[in-house]
Amino acid sequence: MTSEASHLFVSFWHVCLNNLPVGEFNHRLIHLEEARTLITLARQQKQLLCVSNDDLLAPYHERALNKHRELCEVLQSSFGIHITLQDFVLNSATDSDEPLYSITPLQIVQVQKNKKLLVITCSYEWLGVQEKIETAFKVSLSSIEFHLFEQV
Repeated sequence: MTSEASHLFVSFWHVCLNNLPVGEFNHRLIHLEEARTLITLARQQKQLLCVSNDDLLAPYHERALNKHRELCEVLQSSFGIHITLQDFVLNSATDSDEPLYSITPLQIVQVQKNKKLLVITCSYEWLGVQEKIETAFKVSLSSIEFHLFEQV
């Protein structure tokens, strides 16, 4: 792995056709240690950008927000990977008193030379019948995978 500055885009679960370059690219599963190193290095170099297929700030995407929150917590507590919901939020400074917040859409990033996409996936375990369906499942730690897409 090289130490040159490289943008790292991170997505939970999703990849879209716009993310992949025309031509050859590489998709491989990477180990936890490599994923943690890539994220840490990109953060240190201010080259980390977390993207989402869902508008996590929209009230109608509360379930997606909660799933992102849960995966962030599991990545931090169980794997030492420091991604927070704040990493998905852009603060656009304006001349007005109130800042504007937005989520960077997954669709605007593309794998290119020195621009990699790390897609973190997981499955869920059923906890049995619960009062609310939202609490009936939890992230299965053994199912978490790190998919790295990079241009050849």
